[in-house]
Amino acid sequence: MCLYGLRPVAEIQFADFVYPAFDQIVNELAKYRYRSGGQFGCPVVVRMPSGGGVKGGHCHSQSPESYFVHTAGLKVVMPSNPYDAKGLLLAALRDEDPVIFFEPKSIYRTEKIEVPASDFTVRLGKAATVREGSDVTVIAYGAMVPLALRAADTASKDGIGLEVIDLRTLLPLDIDHLAASIAKTSRAVILHEAPRTCGYGAELMAQIVENCFWDLDAPLARVTGFDTPFPYALEDEYMPNEQRLLKSIRQTLQA
Repeated sequence: MCLYGLRPVAEIQFADFVYPAFDQIVNELAKYRYRSGGQFGCPVVVRMPSGGGVKGGHCHSQSPESYFVHTAGLKVVMPSNPYDAKGLLLAALRDEDPVIFFEPKSIYRTEKIEVPASDFTVRLGKAATVREGSDVTVIAYGAMVPLALRAADTASKDGIGLEVIDLRTLLPLDIDHLAASIAKTSRAVILHEAPRTCGYGAELMAQIVENCFWDLDAPLARVTGFDTPFPYALEDEYMPNEQRLLKSIRQTLQA
């Protein structure tokens, strides 16, 4: 469809169900521009609800973003609020490359802000500072951004100023925005609900070390899901929470 001038939007009911289409996304959509020497783009948007927090069990709660971030030729987006969801989706629809658009299902009905009825876009590849702080940079995306903001409110009562960065777009990554924040705070904690091993936080840590090593006063830290299948009965224990995040922040400050 897209090769003949349309801009199709595919919707995967749950991100967990995307794997039968993985070959088409990774070996076809992501490669068309390269294979054609730039003659053809593939302006397809693939929407998929992702993540836990809704008692969906192990096949309805996974966070597979790293599989797609690893694939050259794709762009990968995950908004954290309704305003960004609309602006990023409109930007994705107008982009000339395939965009994987993750929608954190746990915040479909919990995050409420005013969204203009007018046409507007949020630029792909541009992170946002959603809370200013001077002590520790917390890097998050999707449903973990509201969690980071709640933790920032709690930490402020103890005189700890958290700077919360919402990545918005995982690929391309706005490393310049992260570097500017870390130059100010000298410490960083990365937060995501996907499993720890080879999760997106590992790539963030690598890029921060490559670009910001001399600005760091403490080791980088990660607060993530665990390296197990997503549990049903133990969902609350699996997913990052405010207590785990604050513990990591305090350890980082003491390092």
